Amino acid sequence: MKLLAGDLGGTKTLLGLYETDEAGLRLIHEARFESAAFPGLPAMIAAFLSQVPGTPAASIAALAIGVAGPVHAEGDDDQRARITNLTYSVESASLRALGFPRVRLVNDFYTVAAAAAGYRLGQLPAADLLTLQEGQPVPGGALAVLGAGTGLGEALVSLSSGRPVILPGEGGHSDFAPGDDVEDGLLRALRQKYGHVSWERLVCGAGLLATATF
Repeated sequence: MKLLAGDLGGTKTLLGLYETDEAGLRLIHEARFESAAFPGLPAMIAAFLSQVPGTPAASIAALAIGVAGPVHAEGDDDQRARITNLTYSVESASLRALGFPRVRLVNDFYTVAAAAAGYRLGQLPAADLLTLQEGQPVPGGALAVLGAGTGLGEALVSLSSGRPVILPGEGGHSDFAPGDDVEDGLLRALRQKYGHVSWERLVCGAGLLATATF
């Protein structure tokens, strides 16, 4: 059975075709695409499949895509996602129209948070951790998972029920709240450029450059 998995981000998209059997997953082909170079995800996937002759979409059992934006669903067969840092949206219906029997869209940071929950973070060796601000861990408390790339991904992992419950969010678009005179000046400078200043304006690829030149 063949599976196609991908990660659609504001800058790049990674696609990988796998074959699964009793031995597990085996990578058949992978490719990277510049997300903004295509009018939408269907065109990108068509370009990918052209690199794997003899593998039409109908021969692939399922397509799963992690997308950089919130996923709205009206049933499993009607999922839609607005990609935060791109000009286009993604609809499961347009992907099924390519011939895929099954399509699933997932918030990309849901998968990151799932991995974080699986490792429980606290089990990582000290060499893999960098403490930004000392704190006191609370057993069973929630975990915050953040990742800066083209945008700022955020998610919460609740452990109160005894198993991880992942809550993906768009907290990167919440207002930047300055805490001193320097940050007040940064807010004024960025507001002149962008209008609304979210945390993503500061903590992402372009945001780090903006703050470094302030």
